Amino acid sequence: MNMKNMYNHDFRFEGKIKSFEEILTEFYSHIAKLNGRKVKTAVIYAYFLLYKRLTQDNVQTLTNYSKGTISNVLNYLHDGNVIAKETIPGTHLQEYSSLMYYPKLDYITFEENLDNINEAQSFTKKNILLLQQKQLLDGGLLLIHRLEDLVYFTEFRQAAKLGKRFELDLARLDNPIPPLNPHFDPEIEEIEKKICKYFTDSDFFEDSDKKKASIFSYLMTRCHLSSTKLCELTGISLPTVNKKLRELAIERFIQPNLTKDGYVLKNIAISFRLFRHYYHEQLMGWIPRLQAVQDQLRDPKQKLVFLKGYPEMYTLIDRILFDLKGLKTWFNEVAERRKKIQELNSLKPDI
Repeated sequence: MNMKNMYNHDFRFEGKIKSFEEILTEFYSHIAKLNGRKVKTAVIYAYFLLYKRLTQDNVQTLTNYSKGTISNVLNYLHDGNVIAKETIPGTHLQEYSSLMYYPKLDYITFEENLDNINEAQSFTKKNILLLQQKQLLDGGLLLIHRLEDLVYFTEFRQAAKLGKRFELDLARLDNPIPPLNPHFDPEIEEIEKKICKYFTDSDFFEDSDKKKASIFSYLMTRCHLSSTKLCELTGISLPTVNKKLRELAIERFIQPNLTKDGYVLKNIAISFRLFRHYYHEQLMGWIPRLQAVQDQLRDPKQKLVFLKGYPEMYTLIDRILFDLKGLKTWFNEVAERRKKIQELNSLKPDI
């Protein structure tokens, strides 16, 4: 067999291992959607975790994606030091190999990049200084307060990422909701437009869905908006705005105003916390399904141990479940600590 034919043989997993592979790629697709990341990138990433070494043709066989899409994803993963590439001896073919023995949990969980946080904070502070000269104009004061909340959120995230103590200002987290569709002076609106464009185009939200990011940005600046006003501000069609608002509400980023038309993004810190809660619920929801796969892999009656791909599947499922169960334990401990703090705060001293 020559070198080229050797790399054209049927390398794919078989039998039940193949069906487990489909579950695993579905898991990574779901995580990518939650993070606003590209699903095709996540799927190809998952295949490298399983197969370790693949050519571009191998990836196309597994995914059915176009060669252009595969080439772009492979370059992205290579630039990010997720995979390496080398020429197969005796051929012109490139083979890519995974540089990751285990999945990095920070790849599949929602994590802000510290550089993005620092850059967003610097940009926001500059705009607050600009707005302070125009705060008497309609919307000026509201936009300053909203941006100050954003700066506060970035300071909180900086402290969390660096492991530093940060005193929460509870009053700031409970600011009143402004009227529906607050009016902004044209000068203030022009500044707002630049701010929203920055956050839509930047990686601060780590969301590849730019329409959703644009809608979120305007809710961040004005707090309380109707779908028709968002359509006017963003230039996005009304059906798409309504669809993205429903997605943001499901993800708990925003809340429908139950007494009036419109949606509310009360505070960015609360918003991201609610999303994290939703995100973690979604992650934990995968434990029973992945556990069922692990149980079958461990069951000698299934006779899976000699199937192609068994060791790779067993190792990866085992690692993911270990991480998810560790997260679940940590979340439960945090919830228990919060409950105790609430109980202590509710106790009144005897007089």
